[in-house]
Amino acid sequence: MTFLLDDTIRTAEPPEAELRALYETRPDLVRTPARVSFSQVFFRREQGDDRARTSLAALSNAAAHPEGHGDRLLLGDTFADQDEQALANLFGASFAQAVMALPADEGHGGGPSAAVTHR
Repeated sequence: MTFLLDDTIRTAEPPEAELRALYETRPDLVRTPARVSFSQVFFRREQGDDRARTSLAALSNAAAHPEGHGDRLLLGDTFADQDEQALANLFGASFAQAVMALPADEGHGGGPSAAVTHR
């Protein structure tokens, strides 16, 4: 019985030309969406913009760390390996599109999401 099952489990490796044709006609099958990781500093609107402006100025230094700035957020402050759809689900489509368009490896001053302004 084992001999018969082993023989049916084996599959042939597809020829290179077939793989290339599939890749060219259906790139969606092999490409993964772009992903981003970031930390945010959240400020409640009802406490005014002064704290946000002060923190933004302090955090504009690339060596600065966001700990101790902003207010707690139930979602957390760090988002790792998120694609555009995941960000849209959390923050709204316009925020997700804006984040995905930002240059990599740079700090940014923020912007509005569906519910809040991100700084």
